Amino acid sequence: MDLGELYAGPWQDFVSSRDRLAAAAKAAGDAAGARALKKLKKPTRGAWLVNLLARHETERLAEVFELGDSLARAHREADPVEMRKLSTLRSRLVGSLAGRASALGAERGYAAPDAVRSEVAETLQAAMADPTLAERILGGTLTATVRAAGFGPADLFAPSTAPALAHVIPLRAEEPPEPADAPPGPDPAEVRRISRELGRAEARWEAAQGRWERAEEAATAAEDGLALREQQLALAIERVAELRAALLAAERETEAALTRRDDAAAEASMASAARQEAAAEAAAFKELIDRLSQELDQWGIDP
Repeated sequence: MDLGELYAGPWQDFVSSRDRLAAAAKAAGDAAGARALKKLKKPTRGAWLVNLLARHETERLAEVFELGDSLARAHREADPVEMRKLSTLRSRLVGSLAGRASALGAERGYAAPDAVRSEVAETLQAAMADPTLAERILGGTLTATVRAAGFGPADLFAPSTAPALAHVIPLRAEEPPEPADAPPGPDPAEVRRISRELGRAEARWEAAQGRWERAEEAATAAEDGLALREQQLALAIERVAELRAALLAAERETEAALTRRDDAAAEASMASAARQEAAAEAAAFKELIDRLSQELDQWGIDP
């Protein structure tokens, strides 16, 4: 297994995969190779996406880095037209590759937030200005993203060690014959003391490295959780706005219904009063008719 495959493999499995390689090297008798493998740093999410590009979009990456040479030449020749044209092309190509990196991450179950995507784009732009950086990115073993203003620490990439380690688990190399006139070796007791100190230092280093990796995984998980919560919050805010609009419409409809009810109640009250008035008037006329009829009866007149 080459290191490019390790650094472009499942991000969450990096530590276990690395440790398996180290264990295999140690079982093969290569203690130095095992120690070198154990020291490999887990890439950040952004660096992992860049490594995926190096693994799956090598030709497109190389084209973008070659564009950096053209831009540098345009700067040296002070050609503003060419500089504008190439700068526009650079923005388009870098944006396209950053989008492709996000897609590669999504295919592997990782939804890259805008901040991580920006880190990928900045790293590619930095490499366009630094051929050495571009060459090492193409090697696919990036451990951290960089900015064009500064290319980060010296241990940004996985250590190259021996040429064989860059591609496969190295086997133990044959020891060169010791010259006949070699000087006396070191004191065995001193060697044992240094070896003990080295073992303790390596154990402390591995413990610290493990704590850092766990903290890195926890931080990434927290960032992923934050991105999810922000998305949920945006959806909740949108839903609240919809509900408020619906509530406002319902309140307006309620006010209109209350107005219509009040108008109907007023009309009903007026109709009831008119009915009572008409009933009273009819009763009065009925009483008058009865009285007049009685008077006519008394006089013997048939009404």
